[in-house]
Amino acid sequence: NSDVDKRIRTPKDFVLELSVGDTVSMPEDGTVDMYVAWKKPDGTYGYVGWIHNTFTAEVDSTYYLLAKFNSGKVVGSVDELSQHITVTRTITPKKAIDKLSERVASVEDGTDTESAVPEYFNENLQNAIRSAETNMINAGINGESFIFISDIHWENNEKHSPALVKSVTDALPIKNTIYGGDTFNGGTQETVIAIMNDVRQKFTEASPHFLAVYGNHDGNQLDGGVAFTHDEFYTFMQKQSDYYVEYGAPCYYYMDNRVTKTRFIFLDSRTGTPSTASAQIAWLQSVMNNAPTGWHFIVFAHVIYYPESGGSYNDPTTWVMSTDVFAALDAINATGDKNVEAIFGGHCHIDYNGQTSGGIPVIMIDCDTRQTVSGNPQTQGTIGEQCLDIVTVNYSAKEIHCARIGRGMSRTIAY
Repeated sequence: NSDVDKRIRTPKDFVLELSVGDTVSMPEDGTVDMYVAWKKPDGTYGYVGWIHNTFTAEVDSTYYLLAKFNSGKVVGSVDELSQHITVTRTITPKKAIDKLSERVASVEDGTDTESAVPEYFNENLQNAIRSAETNMINAGINGESFIFISDIHWENNEKHSPALVKSVTDALPIKNTIYGGDTFNGGTQETVIAIMNDVRQKFTEASPHFLAVYGNHDGNQLDGGVAFTHDEFYTFMQKQSDYYVEYGAPCYYYMDNRVTKTRFIFLDSRTGTPSTASAQIAWLQSVMNNAPTGWHFIVFAHVIYYPESGGSYNDPTTWVMSTDVFAALDAINATGDKNVEAIFGGHCHIDYNGQTSGGIPVIMIDCDTRQTVSGNPQTQGTIGEQCLDIVTVNYSAKEIHCARIGRGMSRTIAY
C-alpha cells in the first residue's frame, strides 16, 4: 500500500523526511529536472545528480530537493513547480500502526490538523450551514438535500474538504455526498490507486453515503497515465455503496429515496459525453420510465457541457451540450407524470447555470482544488482553497438552493 502526500508548495517543503521505498516523482516527459541530496542518520551525506523521472529513497533520511524546468526555463516559481512533483510514501504494517497511533494521539490532545477545519473557513462554513438549514426546513418532505463536490484533482488539493463535509453532516441531517469525478490528474497505477484509497477513506469517514461519478481523468488516460478500467474505478471508488444503489453497469447506477420519491441517477462520462454511449442512454430511459408515477429525478454526470474543438473551458459560448442525455430527460418531463428536477456536473472548473431546451436546470460547479481554469480566486490559506455546495432541491417551490462553502457564491435557481 502507499499514501500520496499533498504537492510540495512552499520552500520548506523541499526538505523531506523519507523512508526506504518512498518515491518523489515528476512527469515522464522531461519537463522538470530534480537534484536530490540527503543526510544519513550516521551523519554522512549522499546525492544523485539531476534526474527527470522518479527518485526512490534507499535509506531513511532527511532529503533536500532542488527542482527546475527543463524546457527553456532555468527556474520556476514554487507554485509552478508544485504542479509537477508528487511524493508517494510506502506504508508498511509498522508505519500504518505508527500513523494510526499518531492520529489517535493528535485527536486526544487537540493537535489534529488533518480532520480539523482551518479557522479561516469558520465564518463561511457556518453561514452555509445556517442557509442550508433554512432551505431544508422550507422544502420539508417535498425536496431533497445533498452535498455536491467535483474535480478534486487530489494531487493539487489542500485536502480540507473531508473535514468541511464532516462539519456539515454533523450539523445537518444530510446523508449523501455526491462526487462529480476527476479524482486525480494521472500517473502510475500505484499512484492513482493510492489516491483513490485516500479519497475514499477520508470522504466515507466524513459522510454516511459517498456516491462517485466517473470523470474523464478517472480513466487515467490523460497526462501519460496507464489506462484505468471501469471495474478498477468501481472497486476503489464505488463498491462501498453496493448495498443501497442499483447498477446498470460499471460505472452508471441509481439510488432511490422512497420517502421523498427521489431517484438519484449517476452517469458515466469517461470518454467525454454520455451521449456517446447508446446502451447507457437506453438504460437511462428505462430507469426513468420504470419509476413510479409522481417520482422526481436528479441526474449527475461529470461532463454535461464541454468545449468544442478550439473552444475554451471558461467560455460557455464555445461549449457543446450532451444532446442525447438532454433529449431523454426532456422527453420524461413532457409526459407530465414524473419530473426531472435538475442535472449536475463539473469538468469545466467554473460555476455555470444553464438549462435544456425543455427548461431543466443544468448546474455546474467549480473545481474543489487549486488548479487552472476556475474564475474564482484560489489563494492558499483562504477559503479559495476549496469549493463545495450544500444543495437543496425544493420540489414545491421549484427552486434549487446551492449554499457555497469555499470560493465562489451561493446560488438560487428557479425553474
